[in-house]
Amino acid sequence: MLFKQPQHKRFDYQPMYYKPEKDPDTKRRQRIKFPRQSKATNPFSPTVIIVILIIILALYVLKKLAIDN
Repeated sequence: MLFKQPQHKRFDYQPMYYKPEKDPDTKRRQRIKFPRQSKATNPFSPTVIIVILIIILALYVLKKLAIDN
């Protein structure tokens, strides 16, 4: 990609009166993992297609100019 993807801001907030020993779900919440989306780029993204078309057009114009001379 040509542009930077926005990232969500992450923070670790603990309330003022939080007592971890009273929270039985802490370990369960830490175990929960969500699958991440793959970072693989799509080979047919619009920017790649546009760049390929510009290169093909430039080669076509250069070939036509070479034939005319």
